[in-house]
Amino acid sequence: MEIKHTNFQRGFTLIELLIAVTIIAIITSIALPSYRDYIIRSNRAAAVADLLEMSHWMERQFTIFGKYNDASMSGLPVSQSPKTGDASYNISISESAATTYVITATPVGAQINDTQCGSLSTNHASVECIKVGTGSTSCSNDPNAANRATVRKCVGGS
Repeated sequence: MEIKHTNFQRGFTLIELLIAVTIIAIITSIALPSYRDYIIRSNRAAAVADLLEMSHWMERQFTIFGKYNDASMSGLPVSQSPKTGDASYNISISESAATTYVITATPVGAQINDTQCGSLSTNHASVECIKVGTGSTSCSNDPNAANRATVRKCVGGS
C-alpha cells in the first residue's frame, strides 16, 4: 500500500492579507472621525447640564443672600466639566453683579476642537450663548433665526 503525500497550503496569500488590511483601514477612516464627533458632542452635553446646575445654584444663592454677588457667597461648587477626571470645559462666573450673572464653560484639552460651538454660557435670564474662537457671540434670544438655530443645536443637542 502506497501512501500519497499531498501538500495543501494553509494560510493566507499576500493579496488576501492586503485586502483585509485595506478593508480595516477604510472602516477605521470612517469610524474614527464619527467617534471623535460623538465624544465632542457628549462632552458638550455634560457641560450644558453642568451650566444648568450652576445656574440653579446661583438662583438658590440669590434666594439666600438677596443678590448674586454677595461677599459671603462661596465660589461655584463646580469648576470643571465633567466634575471628576480630565476637564473638557472650565466653568466660571465670567460676570457677576447684584442682579445679574453670566456663567461660562470654556473648552479645554481635546474639546478645543469643537469648532461648531466653542464656549458656552448662560445668564440670570436663562439666555444661552455660544462663542466660537474669537468670533461673535450668538445667543438664544438673537434676532437672527439662523443664529438662534445654531445656539439651539449646541445647547439643545439636536
